[in-house]
Amino acid sequence: RSFVFPVAAVLILLCLGPPFSPKKLRAYDRDTRTLAAVVQANTAAGDYVFGDDPEINFLARRPCPPRLVDVSGAMTRSGQITAANIRADCDRYEVKFILVEKGQSAHHLKNLRDYPQFQAYLDASYELVGTMPREFLQVDVYRRR
Repeated sequence: RSFVFPVAAVLILLCLGPPFSPKKLRAYDRDTRTLAAVVQANTAAGDYVFGDDPEINFLARRPCPPRLVDVSGAMTRSGQITAANIRADCDRYEVKFILVEKGQSAHHLKNLRDYPQFQAYLDASYELVGTMPREFLQVDVYRRR
């Protein structure tokens, strides 16, 4: 029994040591709340919003089309979600804003197998109103024309 604590301590250090960063402990993500506030200020309570991260919908208190809540990297890379699916649901629910994460840390919509068709839909039906920071990436904010 006397060896259990030292072994447990070593295992904990091996698991937590490599990713540990004092800088991360002090970090606070203000950009996500700012983005959610912009969405909330520019939409009505029942307006639908779609994007890479449903946290924005939650914080802004705006619904997302039900079939588009999970646009994980696995769903987009596998083809389970396509530009055609997105277009159909965004049109059906008259989505007011689409938020697209950009940069190396983005890992959802950018992995759509048919991303050029998704971008063509954005260009035809939405206006890029700006790009905002969020954590370690940028978010393109599109508003329905």
